Amino acid sequence: LRTPLPEPKRFVFRTPQGQSLATAASLWEFRERIADLPARSLRFHMERGDFTVWCSSALNDEELARRVARIASRQLDGEALRQALLETVVERYEELEMLI
Repeated sequence: LRTPLPEPKRFVFRTPQGQSLATAASLWEFRERIADLPARSLRFHMERGDFTVWCSSALNDEELARRVARIASRQLDGEALRQALLETVVERYEELEMLI
């Protein structure tokens, strides 16, 4: 859960204009970055499906990808989006941590 992914599999948070803001090399870092990044960046990635794809392809976590896709369908914005995403990721992180 904290082991860094190889460079090509890391999530790069960007602005809608493409500027790189932060990188997440693990699920742990992903949950940490969600709390601090601008809401517009979260919305940008959510609208594009980037989070769902990353959870599925880089983390191989179809369950988390499914949960994130459900958040996307709610079309949240701002702090509501941040909270929903953070709660979902934290919940899944804790579930996985119990399995280790």
